[in-house]
Amino acid sequence: MSDNTFIGILDRMKARLVTEADRREGTWTADNLQAVANELARIYSEDIENILPQAFVETAAGENLDRACSDYGITRREATYAEAILEVTGEPGEYEGILAYAGDVSFLIQGAFWLQEGIPKSVRAVCTQIGSIGNVPAGSITQASASRITKVTNPEDAYGGYDTEPDDVLRDRTLEHIRTPATSGNAAHYIQWAKEVSGVSKVRVFPLARGNGTVDVVIIAEGNTAASEQLLQEVAKHIEEVRPIGADVQVLGAEALTIDITVSVVTAKGYTDGSVRSSLEPLLAAFCDQVAFQGRIISYLGTVDMVFDCPGVLDVESCEINGGTKSLQLETRQFPVAGQVVVTAREESDVM
Repeated sequence: MSDNTFIGILDRMKARLVTEADRREGTWTADNLQAVANELARIYSEDIENILPQAFVETAAGENLDRACSDYGITRREATYAEAILEVTGEPGEYEGILAYAGDVSFLIQGAFWLQEGIPKSVRAVCTQIGSIGNVPAGSITQASASRITKVTNPEDAYGGYDTEPDDVLRDRTLEHIRTPATSGNAAHYIQWAKEVSGVSKVRVFPLARGNGTVDVVIIAEGNTAASEQLLQEVAKHIEEVRPIGADVQVLGAEALTIDITVSVVTAKGYTDGSVRSSLEPLLAAFCDQVAFQGRIISYLGTVDMVFDCPGVLDVESCEINGGTKSLQLETRQFPVAGQVVVTAREESDVM
């Protein structure tokens, strides 16, 4: 590798001079060479080798990735606020600006509302913290900022809170746009439009689904989860703004198929049901996310192999997927989600 320090650059330039006198300190030529060598060394000191990759989608990161993607008209999806429908009970009267809490996560009830004696009121609340932190489970919102409110709860999960699109997702989305040309309302175009909405993870398009001029756009939400009604409406609204004139488009949520696994395994000493289960659960979740809209088979032998990937597993004595011992076939609009994992483990010494 070349020596790109001041001295290294200066020595190389001096070596190319024909006249020995020009190399001496204090001469006009030598002074100019030193000035040039100093500036080149400064440029190299800024690690120019690491600057070039920041200009390309495949290698850029952070703000540089934003700039690279913007050349193709792709922008990073912004974080969104979660929402929840609350059931509120309290003393009669008008309420406004009320906060509801799920632990440290707060939700602002939208607008003013009236309560009647003993009658629960259904109200809409928006999380005050942006991102997925607001997607709290049902029943977790239990407190309110007003003492006159005697009871508050969320009968269903909060929804719609998504984090800022991470680099790897933005990069994959842009590369998909580059490598799969989206033109004139083709299938790739609908995939691109749907993925421009925060919260959309995967998309499958069904042209002519209901006859000529019809398109069904089926989506999976971030985290390999079923799309909420709110997300479906947002995608439908966005596509409606950009679709070709005359197209009859329906935006639908993919059907989640829960994958339950029951296994009996032989383990090395020190491994238990719980330790194997804690290893298998994230493997199953990652597998389901990988398979969603990419394949239609939940392989039985592949699942057994996944169990073998768990630390401490020496043998798999039995394995069931959704109560059976064969591969599962997904429908075209289905996607797998990780369900219950039941593990029965026996140490190797117990089997001998």
